[in-house]
Amino acid sequence: MRSLDDYEVTHEGKITRVVMAGESGESLAFLDGNQEPETIEGGLTHEESIEYILHNSIKDAPIHVVGNRVVHGRDISGSCVITQDIEEVIEEAGTMAPLHNPYALKVIREIKTAMPDTMQVATFDTSPYVDISLENALCAIPYSYFQRHGIRKYGFHGTSHRYVANRAAQYFGQPLEKLRIVTCHMGNGTSITVWRGGKAVDTSMSFTPTAGTIMGSRCGDIDPGIILYLIEALKMPPEHVKNILNKESGLLGISGISNDVQELQEAIAHGNDNNGRGELALDLFAKSVRKYIVQYVYQELDGDVDSIVFTAGIGENAEDLRERRIVQRLPSDLKQRLEHPCRTVSETTEVCPKPCFLVVHTDEELMIAQDAFVTSNLR
Repeated sequence: MRSLDDYEVTHEGKITRVVMAGESGESLAFLDGNQEPETIEGGLTHEESIEYILHNSIKDAPIHVVGNRVVHGRDISGSCVITQDIEEVIEEAGTMAPLHNPYALKVIREIKTAMPDTMQVATFDTSPYVDISLENALCAIPYSYFQRHGIRKYGFHGTSHRYVANRAAQYFGQPLEKLRIVTCHMGNGTSITVWRGGKAVDTSMSFTPTAGTIMGSRCGDIDPGIILYLIEALKMPPEHVKNILNKESGLLGISGISNDVQELQEAIAHGNDNNGRGELALDLFAKSVRKYIVQYVYQELDGDVDSIVFTAGIGENAEDLRERRIVQRLPSDLKQRLEHPCRTVSETTEVCPKPCFLVVHTDEELMIAQDAFVTSNLR
């Protein structure tokens, strides 16, 4: 397989503030590395965004294969060529990823309309976790719900975790199969994955992306009885409870200020952290991350870890939170084993064999491009 460094970006297009069909707004188009976006009055839908990028960035450049990020692929264990059967799986999995899969399918079908003869490949965020052991995958409810309804741990952020695990392996100059690594994708959504023998063996998110660590606005792991209490005793409709757990909890819910770490840090610095709740929110978030790191290092790796890798918005940029609240508060023997503070891996970083904490910039688009390249050549 070609190295991650063997790929070059020749065209680039990104549309933000995408609108739903029938709505209006202002979409922003970032094309070919331009920092200043073009404002598109009225807004662009997902389908219109694809057409806009094709005509304004890629233009006449030949396209041999299109890679698509799909959040949920149920039991599909790797990237694959998109067929009608795969489209049906993506659609069915939309009930478990309603904010992601339906829109991914819209994009896939729009590309099929615009370029009917071009192969498309799907990269699934869930695929690295399909083969984790039942001991790690099963939820402790009646087994029949796993058999009949597929209720199990699926895991998410797999594309990002794969990229940074492979980048870390390049840094150590060894194949991933020989390393024992914990990867921490820390953004508004946060998840922790442990790698052994070149494979993900466990991850913090579960049946949905709500589980695991505390996140920007998601609650993470909580007592399921709280949900029943909100519905039965407080008479909240299930939809309201879902909104609370996904959009009003986490850093936002605890602090009462923001779901954004930088905004919380600024509020704390200016004495506006809501009677200490901003500080409390960051401490609870960091503790929940440390909890999974420690669990994975000692339960899955027997303490024999080569690196703990941080990535995504918080992992890469929130240095004080990462170093002071997470790394410095890990067990002393773990800090003695891994060199710290974190080393930042870049394209020019030389190979280093020493076990250490790392910061790696994630690049899911590059991982998807590599998957599309490899999968299309295997066809």
